[in-house]
Amino acid sequence: VTHDQEEALSLADRLLVLRDGRVLQAGTPEDLYSQPVDRYVAGFMGYRNMLPMRISSGNGEFVTMEGGDLTLSGVRRDGSSDADVVAAFRPEDVVVADTGANRIEADVEVVEFHGREQSVQARLADGQSLSVRTDKRLAPGDTVTLTVPKERVLVFAADTPAAPDEVA
Repeated sequence: VTHDQEEALSLADRLLVLRDGRVLQAGTPEDLYSQPVDRYVAGFMGYRNMLPMRISSGNGEFVTMEGGDLTLSGVRRDGSSDADVVAAFRPEDVVVADTGANRIEADVEVVEFHGREQSVQARLADGQSLSVRTDKRLAPGDTVTLTVPKERVLVFAADTPAAPDEVA
């Protein structure tokens, strides 16, 4: 039993994520890391960017969502038919680039140096915060264009409970 994601991923052959005594997901560390079944498991497994959105269209496994000034495409994960959703993606899946899918404009607020990369807190025009990990050198006050590959944006029903340490 651990609450340390990194320890669980490195030591386990199989993982269980429990909530209120109920198994939410069981599988290999890679399964839980890359294919969380719901918003709670995603938050527990490191998906720190959780943006409330509304589905505007769908095409197979991919859906297009709108929220604030953003339009994003992502992969529907929990199978619900709700229009109100949460788009979840990891800080390391965000790319500082002005070309690519899922373009996001943001203002850099906080930069922490971590050697080869930086941990960045950025803010969207509507006030929502984003976490980014990048090897690009950024500074507070920079305005940046970010992109996230659509296959890395997981879409969950908005009414699914979030993990307690989820950063909104």
